[in-house]
Amino acid sequence: MTINKLKGEHKLTLAGKEYKARLNIDAIMRIEESTGKSVIQIAQEMGMNQGITVSQILVVLYNGLRGGGNDLSETDVKHIIGKSYMESITAVAQLLTKTLTGYSEEETDEGKLPKVE
Repeated sequence: MTINKLKGEHKLTLAGKEYKARLNIDAIMRIEESTGKSVIQIAQEMGMNQGITVSQILVVLYNGLRGGGNDLSETDVKHIIGKSYMESITAVAQLLTKTLTGYSEEETDEGKLPKVE
C-alpha cells in the first residue's frame, strides 16, 4: 500500500488489516455536520481525556476510510470498530492529529518540498 503523505493520506491498522485513510475538506465538513463539533474540538476533547463517543468514532473513521478510497459502508465500519474498539480510538486520534498538524519534512519521504529560507 502506497501512502502519499503530501496528499494527507495515512495508514491505519484496524482489526488486523491496513487501510489508507484521508480527511479531505468534504470529509471534515461531514464530520462537523454530523457531530455538531469541529474536528479541532473533537481532537482537543480526546487530548484532554474528555472522551469520544462511539458515534464520533464511527463518523470520523467512516469518512476517513472513504476518503482513503476504501469502498466501505457504515455497517462495515461498525464491524471494524466492534472488532477493534481500542485500535479504532487510537486510529481516530492519529488521523485527526496528523490531519490537523500535517507532516514535517523529515516525516515525508515522497515528493519532498524544497525548504524555504
